[in-house]
Amino acid sequence: MPDAPDEHDQPDTPDDAPRRLHWGWLLLAVVVAVVSFLAVSVQSGQCVDSVTPGASSCTTGPVLGTAGWLVGLAGAGFVIYAVRRGLGRR
Repeated sequence: MPDAPDEHDQPDTPDDAPRRLHWGWLLLAVVVAVVSFLAVSVQSGQCVDSVTPGASSCTTGPVLGTAGWLVGLAGAGFVIYAVRRGLGRR
C-alpha cells in the first residue's frame, strides 16, 4: 500500500498563479507618494523691492530644501517597496 502523499511532495504554485492584492500596502504607497510629492513640489518665495529701477529681485525654492528632496527620494524608494509588497511580490 503506497504511503499518503506528504505536503512536502506537493509541487510549488506556478509562477503565473494569480496573486492576492494587499490593499493596505497599496494604500500606504499612495499616501507616501502624495506626501513625498508635496515635500518636493511646494514652493515658497521672497521678493525684495527697491526704489532703484531694476534692483528689485525675487527668489523661489522648495519649502523644505535639501530635506524635502531627501524625503522625496526616500518616499520614492518606499513606494516601490510597498507596491511590490502590495502586488504580492517580495
